[in-house]
Amino acid sequence: PSEDGLRAIARALPEQPIDMFENGIGNAVCFTEIMRDIFGVQPDSAFGYSMGEISMMYALGIWDGPDAMSKTLRSTPVFQTRLAGRMDTLREAWDIPADAPDGSFWTGFTLLASAEDTAKAIGDDPYVKLLLINTSSSCVIAGKPENCGAVIEKLGCDYFPAALGDVIHCDLVRADYQGLSDLHLTPVNEVEGIDFYTAVDYKHLEVDMQGIADNIAEMYCNPVDFPRLIDTVYEEGNRIFLELGPRDQCTKAIGATLHGKEHLAVAFNRKGATDHVSLLKSLALLYPTNEKELTLKLSLKMNLIRIAFNF
Repeated sequence: PSEDGLRAIARALPEQPIDMFENGIGNAVCFTEIMRDIFGVQPDSAFGYSMGEISMMYALGIWDGPDAMSKTLRSTPVFQTRLAGRMDTLREAWDIPADAPDGSFWTGFTLLASAEDTAKAIGDDPYVKLLLINTSSSCVIAGKPENCGAVIEKLGCDYFPAALGDVIHCDLVRADYQGLSDLHLTPVNEVEGIDFYTAVDYKHLEVDMQGIADNIAEMYCNPVDFPRLIDTVYEEGNRIFLELGPRDQCTKAIGATLHGKEHLAVAFNRKGATDHVSLLKSLALLYPTNEKELTLKLSLKMNLIRIAFNF
């Protein structure tokens, strides 16, 4: 496709949540394999932003290939008509008329405001939900457009549209808890040497088939406080963060949350740059400059030279 065609596809992607899920998971799996298998970068810990917890399962081998879930996603109502598409769950909860156009009653916005101030501005309005806390000064809300607009007006903050093609991270999802749990009930593999973290109670994730399925369902039913998750991982000694998914949103959030603290946050993929260039920049940041900073295997130097010539 042409550049304009690619931009059109990208703009339409958030309205097709299943395609967006698969795209995110595919990128995470691919980027993780490149870093682990080609360059020998092995993780001690892993965590994800929202659906990143699902990508984490596939990318690091807790779950096998995602083909089975792809088929289930497209054959069950959870992300076809309940939480996406017609959003029947939302129609039922808010008594939305059957003839109301899809997408006319659920719109997302990223606000440059604190979660505390945003929660106060929302008050007891049932038609606006605080979904995601990105940093101490940025969060995501969604709901009826006019109600979200009223919250933004109260705050007087800068904002921009957030691509949300599904109902997520709020109490409205509770009606589909069992469907979400069943969707993610997937056989697990034992993975040694990696600590996995979750945004549910901000703790270590127990690798258990039913436990993981229920955990993901619970995560979808609640807002995600990403700075709290970052702080939890940091407090347990993690200092180097490598983002292995589309774009660099997590890297920016980690930098903002850990500002002034010893850490390194690196993104594999950046908007406006080819993956080849982004990869080389990531490796350059990770490459040790002295013995104290030796974070990669000695074979990395030769791999870096080889891939530089290949490109």
